[in-house]
Amino acid sequence: MGAQVPHYFEWNDYRLNGPPSISLEDYTFNAFGCRQIISDYLNRIRKIRNRQESIRWILMDFWGRGKSTLAYNLCHMINAELFFSPRTCSMLAIFVDHPQRASDLLNYSYENGLAVPWKPEETKEDVYDARKRLFAKALRILAAS
Repeated sequence: MGAQVPHYFEWNDYRLNGPPSISLEDYTFNAFGCRQIISDYLNRIRKIRNRQESIRWILMDFWGRGKSTLAYNLCHMINAELFFSPRTCSMLAIFVDHPQRASDLLNYSYENGLAVPWKPEETKEDVYDARKRLFAKALRILAAS
């Protein structure tokens, strides 16, 4: 018996007329179908924060499996629930697109704003402006505290 040649997916295998409308390099879109996963992680983060422990998670998986999209959406939810919420202002999540030194962590957010996932019904420009406004709002909150 001869060795079988592995079949790699082509665009036609997905029955698409062309490449997907979302760039494969874009991780800033809404993580559709992951609401429960993100909610579970957020609950775990709340418990860890209440115990005043550090969070040192590492996301490991193959390229293209959605790690950055998950992390980006999780940062957005952490900020919405644990920083900008009127009930609490205790944790700000900063997303970076690759490992950074602690002294450089704010560079990505300074250039791109805080994590705000976009949805197809929104323009990327409007979401980009919202990201920048949210970063400015976070700086004002931190400066006042």
